[in-house]
Amino acid sequence: MTDNVRLVKLLQEQKRRLGSVRKLAERLGVSEKTANDWLKLKDDEEDRRLRPDNKDRILKLALDLDIEPERFAFGPALWDCKASWEENLSLSLPAHPRSLRPFVDHAIEFLGHRISSPIGVWGSSFTANAARVKFFALSGADVLTYKAVGSQSVRAIWPPNVYAVSQDQPALSSPLRGVPEIEVIATAEPHGTNNGVVASFGYPSTGPEYWQADFRVAQQSLRPGQLLILSVRGTCCPKVQARERLHDWANVCELAAEAGARIIELDLAKAIEELADVAGKVGLAVSICKIARKAAPDAKILVNFGYAEGELLSALACQTAGQRLCDGFTISTIPVRLYHEAPYGREILFNGETRCLTGPVIVGLQLQCVAALKRVRERENLPRFAIVAAGSISTEQEFTAALYNGADVVQVASACYFDSYVPFKLRKYYDSQARESCKAMEGERDVALINFTKAVRRIELDLDSKLTLQGRERLLAIAQEEMLQWLRRVDTVSSLGPMRPKSAPTVEDCVATIQVRFIQR
Repeated sequence: MTDNVRLVKLLQEQKRRLGSVRKLAERLGVSEKTANDWLKLKDDEEDRRLRPDNKDRILKLALDLDIEPERFAFGPALWDCKASWEENLSLSLPAHPRSLRPFVDHAIEFLGHRISSPIGVWGSSFTANAARVKFFALSGADVLTYKAVGSQSVRAIWPPNVYAVSQDQPALSSPLRGVPEIEVIATAEPHGTNNGVVASFGYPSTGPEYWQADFRVAQQSLRPGQLLILSVRGTCCPKVQARERLHDWANVCELAAEAGARIIELDLAKAIEELADVAGKVGLAVSICKIARKAAPDAKILVNFGYAEGELLSALACQTAGQRLCDGFTISTIPVRLYHEAPYGREILFNGETRCLTGPVIVGLQLQCVAALKRVRERENLPRFAIVAAGSISTEQEFTAALYNGADVVQVASACYFDSYVPFKLRKYYDSQARESCKAMEGERDVALINFTKAVRRIELDLDSKLTLQGRERLLAIAQEEMLQWLRRVDTVSSLGPMRPKSAPTVEDCVATIQVRFIQR
């Protein structure tokens, strides 16, 4: 049970729950000095300095305090970077992390569906079949994307396929100038340090008759409040004429609708990347969105364009979402060129062809893109337009930042190469925020109600004899409307859930708001 559990981190959480080192020592049955010494241990000292019986004490206390040890463990590897795509997908998966208390249902609306949380796993090798979807669904991920499929069977590239970004590689910054060159090392190792991942599998897909059946099986493994998106990709073969490419997009969207997909993600990242000018990129996106709407009229349409900024981002949003051709965007990967520092010098990989990068090294760019899309959503009055931050998020801080910047759903992917428990940990973090903020939120609502009431009374006293009976009724109606508007604004960004801003308006704020409307009338 102690395998991969970071016991010092677990001890720190136990101390936080209990309030002091003294109480922690008492519950563990050790001296305060011993507890202090344990809290100062480094990760690589745990095995040497903690006897098996002491490890058992710490784990037993975690269960007594209702703390899941898996929150402080590295999950088992779900991908063998030395094995082929087919070999990996045929492997039996380990047990999912256990949850001592049920996951909290946050009842969030996303593209017309009710989901229990905004946490998910993006379409990748980790969601390439029903068994993998089920693993993460049981781990607390509620919005999962089945890896992109096509209209024909395509085999994956032979390994190595997964390259870890060098720790010396600095984070990319905006604006991007050309295609970035990224230093990578041979493979991503489980429990290693995650600075980013480049996965190079090609565009593998089983035949439609298989993936349609497997997608239906994956849907059956979901619980209420969970959602499975189906990602599709038309052919990108340069030898195929444009008209035939569009026909293939229509075909694969029809197949997705037949499989029962309620939300279809159009994986346009590679198709858009291949075009040089903004007009061509936007025109292609518009054409494919129109085809998808016609082929799957009952499904919601998400567009995964990878990454965009500036003029391209604005044009994509206005010409697709603004024209109601799609229902949301997925922000995911950035195309890069790879090199490796070999003993004989720099080695360019894949003959300079681009590959898709995810991970911490591009999180900053992804958050900027999310914030820019949020501004477009507000400017174009598209309140139901969905924004999905996919692939790169791995920490609680990044997850929180993505929600605050405007993401409705956050899906992890690259982090799972290093720790398959990341979705579980994010879900437990999100749930803990709900429990800690529930009472505070109700308190803020009560304060707002009281302050609006005080504001009405203050205005009545100020106006005194000038206020008629009809005026008093109008004043009260305005106050009630403004109170409802405040409550709605609090609930607008539903994905923030327990982390949405809670500050109630002051009496002065309420007076000013009501007076403006009262005078206007």
